[in-house]
Amino acid sequence: MYCIEENKAYDQITSNDAAAIPIDNGNKKDINVDVTDAGYGAGISEAVCQDQCMNAFMLKDGKRTLLPMSFASLTMIDSIARLMLKSDEPFFVVSEKHGNKRVTSETKHAACFLSALRQIPHLYSSVLTFPPHIEKLFEVFRTHPIRYCTCMNPRTPAFDGRLEAEVAEDFRRTYRVEADWDGTRKKLDDWDRRPETNLARLKQYLNALFNAFARVVTIRVDFYYHAASIDPAMEDEVRMQAERAHAEDVAAYLNGNDASMPGDGLARVGIEEVMRDRDRLFENMRGKPSLFEHLVGHVWRIEYSLVGGHHLHCTFFFDGSKVQQHEWLAQQICDYWHDAITKGRGYAHNCNRNHYPDYVLGPTDYYDHDKRARLLKCLAYLAKDDQLVYAKPTRKCKLFGTGRLPKPKGAGRKRGKE
Repeated sequence: MYCIEENKAYDQITSNDAAAIPIDNGNKKDINVDVTDAGYGAGISEAVCQDQCMNAFMLKDGKRTLLPMSFASLTMIDSIARLMLKSDEPFFVVSEKHGNKRVTSETKHAACFLSALRQIPHLYSSVLTFPPHIEKLFEVFRTHPIRYCTCMNPRTPAFDGRLEAEVAEDFRRTYRVEADWDGTRKKLDDWDRRPETNLARLKQYLNALFNAFARVVTIRVDFYYHAASIDPAMEDEVRMQAERAHAEDVAAYLNGNDASMPGDGLARVGIEEVMRDRDRLFENMRGKPSLFEHLVGHVWRIEYSLVGGHHLHCTFFFDGSKVQQHEWLAQQICDYWHDAITKGRGYAHNCNRNHYPDYVLGPTDYYDHDKRARLLKCLAYLAKDDQLVYAKPTRKCKLFGTGRLPKPKGAGRKRGKE
C-alpha cells in the first residue's frame, strides 16, 4: 500500500526489498500464473519488445517510427552464448587427409552459431548494458580472428589457411576458457535472478493488495516529455543521426577505443530529470487527496529509448469500494503530471481509455482470479523488461519499484463473492 505516514523517506516508500515482504505465501487464493512469456502484447517476442521500446521515437504529430537498428537477433545470440557456457561440445569437427581439410560433422546449432557471430558487432552499443555472457562475447570477438571471417560457410577457407569452421571452433573454445576464468556463469545467474526477483515481488504485491481489498481499481498512466518528440520535418535527419552514431559506436568498439565514446548523445531526456519528477509525483501524493486519497498501491518502471531518452510508466491501484470513475481519474493524473509536476514540460497517456482486447484495467474483484492472472501477465513486462538489455546510468539507479505492501487483514474477512 502507498505509505502516507509522515516523516517516511522515499526509499522506504518505494522499497522493493523482497526480504521485507510480510505476507503468507501459502495463501490458497494467491495468483501464481506463469508469466515467463509476457510482453507488450500477445505473441510479441522480447527482442521485438526491445525494438518497440528502445529503437522507436515519437513525432509531434503522434506518429511512432522505428530506427533501422534492431534487436531481432538478440534472443538467438542469448541462446547460443548460454549453450556455449553450458556445454563444451564442439559445433564443428574438421579433419585433414592428404593435406585437404573438410568439415566431418557439425551440430544442429552450428548454423545459428555462425549467424550469431555475424550479428555480434552490429548489436554493440556503448549506451546499453547487456547480460554478462553477451558482454563477454563482445569482449572476445573484438580481439579474435573470427571478426575477419564471413561466417557464412564453415567450409570456406579463412585468411590464415584454416577453414572458417576451425576459426569458429577456436572462438568457441577461447570464449569458454575466458568465461570460465572470469566467472561469467555466476554473473549470469545473478543477472537472471534480478528480473525473477522483481517478478516475484510483483506477484506477491498484487496478491497482497487483493487479500487486503475486496475490489481493486487499476489505473495505468505513461508519463512522457515534449522534449522527446521529434518534429516530423526532422524525422529523416534524426534517423540518419542515429545510424551515423551507431556506426561510429561500432567502429570505436572494433578499434578498441569505445571507452571514450559519449554514446548517449541522441537521448533528449536524461534519467536525472525523470527521477526528480518521479520523486516529486510520489511525494506530492500525500498532499493531493482529491486524486490519491484512496490510493492503495503502485508499480513503476523507467524505460529508455535511443532518441527520446528516459520516460516513466506507472500503474496505480485504488480501493475499489471508494473509486469508480477510473478513466476520469486517470485523466486527472495525466493533467496533474502536465500542470503541477512538470510545469508543462511533460504529457501523459491515459491507458484506461484504450479498451484494447483482453482489457484488464479498471475494477477487478478479489474473486475474479482469471482477470487477476491476466492483470499480472499484462504488468509482468515492468518487472522483466531489462532481461536482455537495458540502459542504466549508475549501478545504484533503480529502474523498477513498487509501493509498500499493505498490512495483512484479520482472518475471516468477508468477500463479495467466493
